[in-house]
Amino acid sequence: MATGETYREECRVSVKSVTEAMPEVPITVFTDERIDSPNIDRCEIISDPVFGSADVIEALPDSPYEETIYFDTDIYVDDDISELYEMLSEHDIGVSIDGLHIDHREGPLSHVPTNFPEFNTGVIAYRNDERMRKFCETWLRLYEYQSDTSADQPSFRDTLYFSDLPAPATTRIQLSVRGLSRLRSRASESVSRTTPRIG
Repeated sequence: MATGETYREECRVSVKSVTEAMPEVPITVFTDERIDSPNIDRCEIISDPVFGSADVIEALPDSPYEETIYFDTDIYVDDDISELYEMLSEHDIGVSIDGLHIDHREGPLSHVPTNFPEFNTGVIAYRNDERMRKFCETWLRLYEYQSDTSADQPSFRDTLYFSDLPAPATTRIQLSVRGLSRLRSRASESVSRTTPRIG
């Protein structure tokens, strides 16, 4: 998702890193203006963006691929992470646990157990099917309900806990907060909705 000039410029750098690490992987970008880059296979133009997380949530089910790895534009890939696709043979969705913070906001689903972690939505691997579409519809409703913040992770956490998706795979990825986030895949494991295995 690249809406606005700043994010379009970030996107050019990000997709170049993906192509260098995984040259066989096709790349589609959702954007408000076409991005000229030899590393982009397809641009999907968003006609009426809100320039926020709602654009991302709405676009996820519109991916042209059966299996998708979504990246924020500040992700820089410096290693082959195609194993994230492999874990989708066993899991509907894969995300990284956000070990930096957890934001329990008051809302209709504020009774999610505190031991259920918050996840980093900057990288999401997922099967693009009807269950994912329904998941995103619910996520968008909760995100808009929690409209006091631009953060989409609290509503993602609530949606995931009560969804009918099987327990997600959690990816052990390394993200750096300096400049563009650097992404390396390490391993994956499943996380329970009641007693998550973290680490």
